[in-house]
Amino acid sequence: MSKRLIIILLCVSLAFNLAVLGMFLYASATHKHPFHRPADRERRPDSEERYSEFTEANRQEIRNLRSDFMQKRRAFITILSKDTYDESEAHAAMEASLAAQSKLEGKLGEAMLELRSKMPADEARKLFRARLERLNRRHKPETQKPGPPDNPNTQSGETE
Repeated sequence: MSKRLIIILLCVSLAFNLAVLGMFLYASATHKHPFHRPADRERRPDSEERYSEFTEANRQEIRNLRSDFMQKRRAFITILSKDTYDESEAHAAMEASLAAQSKLEGKLGEAMLELRSKMPADEARKLFRARLERLNRRHKPETQKPGPPDNPNTQSGETE
């Protein structure tokens, strides 16, 4: 490479580095972080704030159920991590973990149904769409996996 081309590339690289450095200095001076998403609470719809008193009533019970589930789940995983384990003990711990998870999911479902019954349709749509979007961001929905055809009466390669 020629000396002139190397100098030009170094100048371009320096310009980009200074731009990135300037962005972070500006962000720290204004207390805004350019790559930081606001917390979920800052993005809540107004309707969710309005019903927070209702959800607060269920919060402690849900915390207790979640704590119980996590404790039983840890116990199950602890049994599995042993060098030798009793299969019946592991199965019982798994059943206890599944029962605790089911109780937790049941309470969460009941709370959401009760909340929905107290909301007008437009607020419910807004609130639950926002929750669905958060859920989809956290756990991307699975794309449709290849499997059997939708119509079991058709053979492979045939069209209707």
